Amino acid sequence: MRNWKAGSDCCLWDGVACNMATGHVVSLDLSGSWLRGPLRSNSSLFSLVHLQKLNLALNDFNSSPIPSVLGQLSRLTHLNLSHSSFHGYIPSEISMLTNLMSLDLSCWPFGLYVREGELGRLIHNMTNLSILYLDFVNLSSSRVPQSMVNLSSLTHLSVRNCYLYGEFPQNIFQLPNIQSIDLSHNIDLTGSLPEFNSSSHLKSLLILRTSFSGKLPDSIGNLKSLNVLHLKVSSFSGIVPSSLWNLSELVDVDLFHNHFTGQLPSTLGKLAKLTSLKLDDNEFSGQIPSSLGNLTKLTHFSIYYNSFQGKFPAKLPYLIQSLSLGYNKLTGSIPSHNLNFTFLQSLDLSNCFFSGVIPSYLFTVPSLQSLNLGHNQFTDLDISNSSKIEILSLGGNKLNGAIPSSISKLQKLRQLFLDSNNFTGRVDFGIFSELMHSLNSFTSTFSCLPHQSSLLLQLKQEFKFKKREVSAFLRNADFSTLNSNGTYPKMRHWKASSDCCLWDGVTCNMETGHVISLDLGSSWLHGPLRSNCSIFRLLHLKRLNLAFNNFTSSPIPSEFGQLSRLTHLNLSSSLFSGHIPSEISCLINLISLDLSSTVALENVCVVNVNKISSSCLTYIQSIDLSENYELTGFLPEFHSRSNLKSLVIDSTRFSGKVSDSIGNLRSLNVLCLTDSLYSGTVPSSLWKLSELAELDLSSIISKFIYRSHSFFYVYIAFFSVPKSGSQSVHRLGNL
Repeated sequence: MRNWKAGSDCCLWDGVACNMATGHVVSLDLSGSWLRGPLRSNSSLFSLVHLQKLNLALNDFNSSPIPSVLGQLSRLTHLNLSHSSFHGYIPSEISMLTNLMSLDLSCWPFGLYVREGELGRLIHNMTNLSILYLDFVNLSSSRVPQSMVNLSSLTHLSVRNCYLYGEFPQNIFQLPNIQSIDLSHNIDLTGSLPEFNSSSHLKSLLILRTSFSGKLPDSIGNLKSLNVLHLKVSSFSGIVPSSLWNLSELVDVDLFHNHFTGQLPSTLGKLAKLTSLKLDDNEFSGQIPSSLGNLTKLTHFSIYYNSFQGKFPAKLPYLIQSLSLGYNKLTGSIPSHNLNFTFLQSLDLSNCFFSGVIPSYLFTVPSLQSLNLGHNQFTDLDISNSSKIEILSLGGNKLNGAIPSSISKLQKLRQLFLDSNNFTGRVDFGIFSELMHSLNSFTSTFSCLPHQSSLLLQLKQEFKFKKREVSAFLRNADFSTLNSNGTYPKMRHWKASSDCCLWDGVTCNMETGHVISLDLGSSWLHGPLRSNCSIFRLLHLKRLNLAFNNFTSSPIPSEFGQLSRLTHLNLSSSLFSGHIPSEISCLINLISLDLSSTVALENVCVVNVNKISSSCLTYIQSIDLSENYELTGFLPEFHSRSNLKSLVIDSTRFSGKVSDSIGNLRSLNVLCLTDSLYSGTVPSSLWKLSELAELDLSSIISKFIYRSHSFFYVYIAFFSVPKSGSQSVHRLGNL
């Protein structure tokens, strides 16, 4: 609008289109126009009653509500208000725009809401609607209305991250013109896929991070136009129908973290347009089909965490950039002949049964940056000069002799793992000089991205600094791990004129400048942690420690679920209240979760505990929910592939029986369930967990019966291990 001038024809102004016959303005496109300030109900915009298209996306309307007078623009066919900082309830008057063909109210961050039962009424009369985008609009007050199946003109539907719940109507998948459906990141949304008609036009189907379940219908093979299928982090199961692999238009398939079984057919090699195939964390078996090498456009292939068997593929796609075969039953050696990995950037063969020599050509792949061969049975390696490798993991093999001096050739190396091998002799630290020089050069030239610094400074303004006194029941707690520098207001010393990557508690990615770790434990933070806190826009965070602060009994925001890269989350002893949000189970990369001693947590929904404690968090190793005295729930069925090492849920109101599936926790090192309401018999499978080093079942409030073969004990006040006579108890060698 800066170039609009009174002396010129408005129909020639940027963003303006007129009816050439009448001179009325019929289209106004002000998207990304730097508009800032509230959009008021008396704006002259609403006098342009002949408008048919209005686009105000990507501006900043300063958290003002969407004016209800918008409903007066009855000729509108296209309305786009997305990502423009509107806030509040979507006015019911929008339902008066019965000519709408396209409606986009998507917002980031969250700010728009729909009143209870209002969603159905908003769209009921929009019979011409073809495009409906409501991403990040809070729809938690309404289930998906059945009336949506009447939108026969609908081609594109997107309701990502809308807090939808309940069962999604199957008929929506069968709408006659539907081409794209995105239901992603609605973790409480349930449903299953219907039988698909051969007349379907569906091209894109995104149902990732939901609670959808059931089998894929064989009729999915009727979706001849399908090019994108994302079902990851859901609860689908069963054999993937062979008809799926006959869909020749497929470009991107992601089935990560479900319960799919079966084998990959040789017809996979006919998918000539496929660029990405991710099957991680399922129950696939059989061999990798040799036809994989025929996929000339494939750039990403990942089958991590399955039960594939056989050898390393003899032929791989020429364009492959990322190859992940880890955590399978693959055996043999890596082919000694050069596989011509011209574009390969990441190779992960970890936790398999590969053996022999690590071939030298892997270190000469021109684009390779990350090479993970850890936890196999390799016995020798031959390192050649490499200009690209930055991360090299060789730990957990059978490499022997001296650490090879040829490591010094890896001049870009930043991370090196050689642990758990059979190396001998003296370490020549001189071979690591280039590595140290590389790290120093990164440190000296590296700085924080401006918008990351801005978010941190905004975070500083959101809290007061007030030293927290240790209450009586926390006085004996061990806070030594919260921060090695003690308790003080770290953020007080953050200054705009300095590099944020050097601030107390802040760690950055040395290459990108993104903040990846934030340690604000014991930092005197005082005040509520709000859902619009700037911390939830630090989307590259991997570690977050907010322990031992005072968040004044505010609820734990569900927006934690947006920090999808988090591996470590510590909110302990920080005065939260209310429920543990189910969105925490969206954090599929989480390794450690500590919500202990949050004082006022209560009534954890059973399904949430199930998701937090079981296989939905594939990599979770440590969970601590202890000393939340009103916290209720029960232990779930544990998956055989669980990595859980430490489970501490003492001093809660957890109840019920301990499932026999606890025997699936083969890596469990610490189990503490004391001072709770468990009952029944301790399953015999518990005594077979050979890695247990610490077991505390003391002071169980109700009767808890312990059986171990011929021995029978009833303990109410304390628990002790029988000294003899039970073979399964003797297996607890680390106890």
